[in-house]
Amino acid sequence: MTNGQLEGDPLGTIKVFGNLSAEERQRLVRNCVRLKFAPNQVVFDKDDENCDVMFIVRGKVAVTGYSISGKNISFDELTEGDFFGELAAIDGEPRSASVIAVTPSELAVLSPQQFQQLLTDYPDIARRVMRRMAEVIRKSNERIMDFATLSAQQRVCSEILKMARPDAAVPGAWSIYPLPTQGAIASRIDTSRETVARVVRDLIKGGVVLRKGRAMFIPDKKKLEVLTNRLLDLH
Repeated sequence: MTNGQLEGDPLGTIKVFGNLSAEERQRLVRNCVRLKFAPNQVVFDKDDENCDVMFIVRGKVAVTGYSISGKNISFDELTEGDFFGELAAIDGEPRSASVIAVTPSELAVLSPQQFQQLLTDYPDIARRVMRRMAEVIRKSNERIMDFATLSAQQRVCSEILKMARPDAAVPGAWSIYPLPTQGAIASRIDTSRETVARVVRDLIKGGVVLRKGRAMFIPDKKKLEVLTNRLLDLH
């Protein structure tokens, strides 16, 4: 990890600051510290007492934790324009998850006191932060329900559905690009890479999904939704 001062307009890409003027961002950046992380370097660990808020100027980080069995689980991946660490800054409690750099990453770091003042001074930013927190809670509830009610095979199908977006080239089709590695998917849903590989292979054999390089295509999303709920025999 290296640190220093930020230069230029590093907060210009941060989504939560979308309504700030360049001058307002420059005033804010003077209160930030720059941190740089190499791939696989820990930004902070679960239960750390550091409460800073971090904005991703460049790179990608993974939010991780551990299951009861001790397996590392990836809750989410955040990229340029995202932020994290707001929970600890708001309630003063230790970190609820660990964050690890996935790629070379540059972060703009704001102290909890300055972050709270920012929310007071800019109600629009406060509303955006609240919407972001609501989104995190909804995703967490969905993941809890998946773990409680779905088999490992169904969780693979469910995760593919969550990653899929409407395909720009084929009306009615959905796609994932870039497709995460099977290990990354397994980490998100607390299963093995072998299980992910087996389910994806069966989906391809059944014509439910297509693989082309780093992309996955889903011609009929409804069929995959049925499999998620019923896990029909693909053979």
